[in-house]
Amino acid sequence: MIGIVAVFLNLLIFFIQVYSLFIIVYIVLSWIPNSEIYPIRTFLGRFTEPFLNIFSNRNFFTAGSLDFGPLVALIVLSITRSLLILLLIGKFTILAIVYVMISTLWDPVAFFMTLYLICISIRYAGFIFAPHSLHPFWHALDILINPVLAFISRKIFPNRIIKYETSLFTTLIILIVLRFGIGSLMNLLGKFSSLR
Repeated sequence: MIGIVAVFLNLLIFFIQVYSLFIIVYIVLSWIPNSEIYPIRTFLGRFTEPFLNIFSNRNFFTAGSLDFGPLVALIVLSITRSLLILLLIGKFTILAIVYVMISTLWDPVAFFMTLYLICISIRYAGFIFAPHSLHPFWHALDILINPVLAFISRKIFPNRIIKYETSLFTTLIILIVLRFGIGSLMNLLGKFSSLR
Protein backbone atom coordinates (compact mmCIF):
# COMPACT_ATOMS: atom_id res chain seq x y z
CA MET A 1 0.00 0.00 0.00
CA ILE A 2 2.80 2.43 0.87
CA GLY A 3 4.37 1.78 -2.54
CA ILE A 4 1.16 2.67 -4.35
CA VAL A 5 0.80 5.92 -2.35
CA ALA A 6 4.44 6.83 -3.11
CA VAL A 7 3.92 6.21 -6.82
CA PHE A 8 0.73 8.27 -6.77
CA LEU A 9 2.46 11.16 -4.94
CA ASN A 10 5.41 11.04 -7.37
CA LEU A 11 3.02 11.16 -10.33
CA LEU A 12 1.14 14.07 -8.77
CA ILE A 13 4.41 15.95 -8.12
CA PHE A 14 5.51 15.31 -11.71
CA PHE A 15 2.12 16.50 -13.02
CA ILE A 16 2.39 19.74 -10.99
CA GLN A 17 5.92 20.36 -12.36
CA VAL A 18 4.80 19.82 -15.96
CA TYR A 19 1.67 21.90 -15.43
CA SER A 20 3.77 24.73 -13.96
CA LEU A 21 6.02 24.58 -17.01
CA PHE A 22 2.94 24.75 -19.27
CA ILE A 23 1.79 27.86 -17.39
CA ILE A 24 5.20 29.53 -17.71
CA VAL A 25 5.35 28.83 -21.46
CA TYR A 26 1.77 30.06 -21.86
CA ILE A 27 2.55 33.29 -19.97
CA VAL A 28 5.68 33.95 -22.04
CA LEU A 29 3.77 33.29 -25.27
CA SER A 30 1.07 35.72 -24.16
CA TRP A 31 3.65 38.52 -24.23
CA ILE A 32 4.17 37.98 -27.97
CA PRO A 33 1.87 40.12 -30.12
CA ASN A 34 -0.75 38.11 -32.05
CA SER A 35 0.34 34.90 -30.37
CA GLU A 36 -3.25 33.61 -30.47
CA ILE A 37 -2.56 32.41 -34.01
CA TYR A 38 0.03 29.89 -32.81
CA PRO A 39 -1.44 26.43 -32.16
CA ILE A 40 0.84 25.82 -29.18
CA ARG A 41 -0.64 28.80 -27.31
CA THR A 42 -4.18 27.63 -28.07
CA PHE A 43 -3.28 24.11 -26.92
CA LEU A 44 -1.68 25.33 -23.68
CA GLY A 45 -4.53 27.77 -23.10
CA ARG A 46 -7.07 24.95 -23.00
CA PHE A 47 -5.23 23.40 -20.06
CA THR A 48 -3.95 26.45 -18.21
CA GLU A 49 -6.62 29.15 -18.55
CA PRO A 50 -9.21 27.47 -16.27
CA PHE A 51 -6.68 27.40 -13.42
CA LEU A 52 -5.22 30.84 -14.20
CA ASN A 53 -8.70 32.41 -14.33
CA ILE A 54 -9.14 31.58 -10.65
CA PHE A 55 -6.35 34.07 -9.84
CA SER A 56 -6.46 36.55 -12.74
CA ASN A 57 -8.09 39.97 -12.57
CA ARG A 58 -8.72 39.84 -8.83
CA ASN A 59 -8.39 43.24 -7.14
CA PHE A 60 -5.96 41.99 -4.51
CA PHE A 61 -3.67 40.41 -7.18
CA THR A 62 -3.40 43.54 -9.33
CA ALA A 63 -1.30 46.67 -9.05
CA GLY A 64 -2.29 49.25 -11.61
CA SER A 65 -2.27 47.51 -14.97
CA LEU A 66 -0.14 44.60 -13.72
CA ASP A 67 -1.91 41.34 -12.98
CA PHE A 68 0.04 39.17 -10.55
CA GLY A 69 -2.58 36.41 -10.71
CA PRO A 70 -0.39 34.08 -12.80
CA LEU A 71 2.47 34.52 -10.31
CA VAL A 72 0.11 33.70 -7.44
CA ALA A 73 -1.07 30.63 -9.36
CA LEU A 74 2.53 29.45 -9.76
CA ILE A 75 3.18 30.07 -6.05
CA VAL A 76 0.12 27.99 -5.12
CA LEU A 77 1.36 25.15 -7.35
CA SER A 78 4.84 25.43 -5.86
CA ILE A 79 3.53 25.28 -2.28
CA THR A 80 1.33 22.29 -3.16
CA ARG A 81 4.25 20.51 -4.81
CA SER A 82 6.51 21.19 -1.81
CA LEU A 83 3.89 19.93 0.64
CA LEU A 84 3.48 16.74 -1.39
CA ILE A 85 7.26 16.25 -1.33
CA LEU A 86 7.23 16.67 2.48
CA LEU A 87 4.51 14.05 2.67
CA LEU A 88 6.48 11.74 0.40
CA ILE A 89 9.73 11.97 2.38
CA GLY A 90 7.97 11.72 5.74
CA LYS A 91 8.85 15.20 7.04
CA PHE A 92 5.32 16.57 7.16
CA THR A 93 5.65 18.56 10.40
CA ILE A 94 4.15 21.92 11.34
CA LEU A 95 7.57 23.61 11.27
CA ALA A 96 8.39 22.06 7.88
CA ILE A 97 5.04 23.22 6.48
CA VAL A 98 5.60 26.75 7.79
CA TYR A 99 9.12 26.75 6.33
CA VAL A 100 7.87 25.56 2.91
CA MET A 101 5.18 28.22 2.77
CA ILE A 102 7.44 31.07 3.89
CA SER A 103 10.28 29.87 1.68
CA THR A 104 8.04 29.68 -1.37
CA LEU A 105 6.89 33.25 -0.78
CA TRP A 106 10.41 34.46 0.04
CA ASP A 107 12.10 33.06 -3.09
CA PRO A 108 10.53 35.48 -5.62
CA VAL A 109 10.98 38.39 -3.20
CA ALA A 110 14.66 37.47 -2.76
CA PHE A 111 15.06 37.27 -6.54
CA PHE A 112 13.66 40.78 -7.06
CA MET A 113 15.65 42.17 -4.13
CA THR A 114 18.83 40.75 -5.65
CA LEU A 115 17.90 42.15 -9.05
CA TYR A 116 17.32 45.60 -7.55
CA LEU A 117 20.55 45.34 -5.56
CA ILE A 118 22.46 44.74 -8.78
CA CYS A 119 20.67 47.55 -10.64
CA ILE A 120 21.08 50.06 -7.81
CA SER A 121 24.76 49.09 -7.39
CA ILE A 122 25.36 49.68 -11.09
CA ARG A 123 23.50 53.00 -10.93
CA TYR A 124 25.42 54.10 -7.83
CA ALA A 125 28.74 53.26 -9.48
CA GLY A 126 27.60 55.14 -12.58
CA PHE A 127 26.59 58.11 -10.46
CA ILE A 128 30.02 58.19 -8.82
CA PHE A 129 32.08 57.71 -11.99
CA ALA A 130 29.84 59.54 -14.50
CA PRO A 131 27.55 61.83 -12.49
CA HIS A 132 26.38 63.94 -15.42
CA SER A 133 25.90 61.20 -17.98
CA LEU A 134 22.73 61.45 -20.05
CA HIS A 135 23.17 58.08 -21.70
CA PRO A 136 19.87 56.24 -22.39
CA PHE A 137 21.11 53.27 -20.34
CA TRP A 138 21.14 55.37 -17.17
CA HIS A 139 17.72 56.76 -18.00
CA ALA A 140 16.31 53.24 -18.46
CA LEU A 141 17.91 52.09 -15.22
CA ASP A 142 16.48 55.12 -13.39
CA ILE A 143 12.99 54.27 -14.65
CA LEU A 144 13.40 50.75 -13.26
CA ILE A 145 14.77 51.66 -9.84
CA ASN A 146 13.06 55.00 -9.08
CA PRO A 147 9.84 53.48 -7.67
CA VAL A 148 11.88 51.51 -5.13
CA LEU A 149 14.09 54.52 -4.34
CA ALA A 150 11.05 56.75 -3.84
CA PHE A 151 9.27 54.20 -1.62
CA ILE A 152 12.26 53.65 0.68
CA SER A 153 13.18 57.33 0.75
CA ARG A 154 9.62 58.27 1.80
CA LYS A 155 9.79 55.74 4.63
CA ILE A 156 13.27 56.69 5.87
CA PHE A 157 13.16 60.45 5.19
CA PRO A 158 9.49 61.49 5.49
CA ASN A 159 8.68 65.04 4.38
CA ARG A 160 12.27 65.70 3.31
CA ILE A 161 13.86 66.22 -0.07
CA ILE A 162 17.13 64.30 -0.33
CA LYS A 163 19.87 64.07 -2.94
CA TYR A 164 19.66 61.31 -5.51
CA GLU A 165 23.02 59.95 -4.36
CA THR A 166 21.75 59.72 -0.78
CA SER A 167 18.63 57.95 -1.94
CA LEU A 168 20.73 55.44 -3.94
CA PHE A 169 23.10 54.77 -1.05
CA THR A 170 20.34 54.47 1.58
CA THR A 171 18.27 52.11 -0.57
CA LEU A 172 21.34 50.03 -1.35
CA ILE A 173 22.22 49.60 2.33
CA ILE A 174 18.63 48.81 3.34
CA LEU A 175 18.23 46.23 0.56
CA ILE A 176 21.52 44.57 1.50
CA VAL A 177 20.51 44.34 5.16
CA LEU A 178 17.01 43.05 4.33
CA ARG A 179 18.15 40.60 1.64
CA PHE A 180 20.89 38.97 3.67
CA GLY A 181 19.18 39.33 7.05
CA ILE A 182 15.95 37.66 5.95
CA GLY A 183 17.96 35.14 3.91
CA SER A 184 19.91 34.19 7.04
CA LEU A 185 16.68 33.83 9.02
CA MET A 186 15.29 31.59 6.27
CA ASN A 187 18.40 29.39 6.49
CA LEU A 188 18.00 29.11 10.28
CA LEU A 189 14.33 28.21 9.91
CA GLY A 190 15.31 25.57 7.32
CA LYS A 191 17.84 24.07 9.72
CA PHE A 192 15.34 24.02 12.59
CA SER A 193 12.77 22.31 10.40
CA SER A 194 15.55 19.86 9.31
CA LEU A 195 14.99 20.57 5.62
CA ARG A 196 18.43 22.09 4.99
